[in-house]
Amino acid sequence: MDLQRTFEAAVAHHRAGRIREAESLYRQILQSNPSHADSLQMLSLAAHQAGRDQQALELITRAIAIQPHAAPYHCNLGILLGSQKRWDEAIASFRQAIRLQPGMPEAHHNLGNALRNAGRIDEAIAAYREALTRRSNWPEAHFDLAEVLRQKGQFDEAIEEYRRGLRERPNHASALNNLGTALKDVGLLDEAMECFSRSESIAPNAAVASNLLYVPHFHPKYDAKMLLAAHRAWNARYAVPLAIHIRPHQNDPSPDRRLRIGYVSANFRKLPVGLLILPLLKNHDRANFEVYCYSDTPAKDSVTEKVRAEAACWRDMAALSDEQPAEQVRSDQIDILVDLTLHMGWNRLLTFARKPAPVQVTYLGYASTTGLDTMDYRISDRFLDPPAAGGQPTRIDDAYTEQTICLPGPYWCFDPLNDNLPVSSSPAASRGYVTFGCLNNFCKVNEPLLELWAQIMLSSANSRLLLFAPRGEARQRVQRFLASRTVDEQRVEFSDFKERSAYLETYHQIDLCLDTFPYNGGTTTLEAAWMGVPTASLCGQTAVSRGGLTILSHLGLPGLVTSDPKEYVRIAEELAADRNRLSELRSGLRARMQSSPLMDGRAFAGDFESAFRRMWSGWCSSQTPRL
Repeated sequence: MDLQRTFEAAVAHHRAGRIREAESLYRQILQSNPSHADSLQMLSLAAHQAGRDQQALELITRAIAIQPHAAPYHCNLGILLGSQKRWDEAIASFRQAIRLQPGMPEAHHNLGNALRNAGRIDEAIAAYREALTRRSNWPEAHFDLAEVLRQKGQFDEAIEEYRRGLRERPNHASALNNLGTALKDVGLLDEAMECFSRSESIAPNAAVASNLLYVPHFHPKYDAKMLLAAHRAWNARYAVPLAIHIRPHQNDPSPDRRLRIGYVSANFRKLPVGLLILPLLKNHDRANFEVYCYSDTPAKDSVTEKVRAEAACWRDMAALSDEQPAEQVRSDQIDILVDLTLHMGWNRLLTFARKPAPVQVTYLGYASTTGLDTMDYRISDRFLDPPAAGGQPTRIDDAYTEQTICLPGPYWCFDPLNDNLPVSSSPAASRGYVTFGCLNNFCKVNEPLLELWAQIMLSSANSRLLLFAPRGEARQRVQRFLASRTVDEQRVEFSDFKERSAYLETYHQIDLCLDTFPYNGGTTTLEAAWMGVPTASLCGQTAVSRGGLTILSHLGLPGLVTSDPKEYVRIAEELAADRNRLSELRSGLRARMQSSPLMDGRAFAGDFESAFRRMWSGWCSSQTPRL
């Protein structure tokens, strides 16, 4: 046998995708020469491609034993170890490959991937940069570097790396989507939506199309009618074709029996969803409601464990397709399935499109619509969706595809998680000037809002603005805009991302929060009140623009909210000028919170359970009696 010719033929088969033929030839070679290391490593690759990773590891280990100085072999070993999430061993293998062949760009790139997955972000950045010094026009390395830079909060550099990679590969749909997300994070919403649109046109994808529905909620030019039309189009394109999977439900249609409630989220952690769902889960009536949690949560934390402790059953779904959770929900015989994500990242709306539960409800991710025909209800309250004539809940001109159920109490319930950081005295008392603040996600900040903030600052002598914003161009853009309105840049200060306790301490520096518009704060307004800081809020016609209204109304402070931009400026100006009022509010807001419906978890859960029972009774009454 001519081993070299046979090996070349095997590789040709392999490259053409004829894996079985390639494997047969590699084995023929090894029968003739068991020490043919190249055949061992190529057979290892074939085994990996076929999903036989343990066999692949054994084969590449044999190849390395024969040729311990072959850098590509160590690189392939690292890839296989990484596929099993054995990150430390994978990192060691890639480093060995680099020692043997320092100029090998693939080894540096793969090292970056392993370091990133191991959470060693700074080292991953360095590894990707090394790969690019050896192959500068490598789109994948630019994209991966961009991702870790974005993860680290270095948005300007991340955006530039995405753009460098896209110059080499302009139709890379995933990179366009990720660039759009980075642009959204720095408040460049029009550019972000252009990227999402390009990505979705290249490779139609429900998740990317979801971005095109979520981001416009932050944009001042989009109204409820425009949002609804876009959601209906998404539903028609991505969800309606899945209706073929809908089957009759076998759940017992007894209206008063114990119900199984399933909650679906990727955010059971220290994010608004994880924090705000806890009061409901803690206070559920276990005798009448059995709680199941379906979790896509990638990075679990202490809040994840608190949520898990409240569930009778916990299902991890991260590795599952959209169809598999639907079958699990059916198997679990869930009666009411609750979506907590809507069109935010890692949503499972295509699971809900299969209607695995008799009653399906959306709540909490943000106050809007999913657009799904198969989502029966959405939870709201009378401030987010005010009653129409005759006392019936309005849909604000049919802004939703779901039926709106308004709770008698608030939309949110707050749990401080035993964080009893004390309320400080008013910073204005010691500084001699008022500090306005906004710690909302920066994508909620826009030029019409900055225009109002400039007016507020100019009317309050020596006042300051403390704003959460990414470092770099985002901050410079704010300073340039305010400077164009004669607000000195020295009066604008910025806050970085902080862990929860340090973040709450930031409120010690703020006298009065200025709410965002058209997407109000929710968790941030609740946390500000917990820390004694009042919020001046501007409300509009969409539910996401009325979060401040519901929170401040339930705190007994409806006078801090208006639908008139000029009045919003006046409220902030007058409150900033009244130091005694600011001090009075600061000393009493926590007590207001504690005595308000916003922290009455038992009543909140009772409101939810009454709503669930009404939904369930409606489904039961629609069923044909069983013989």
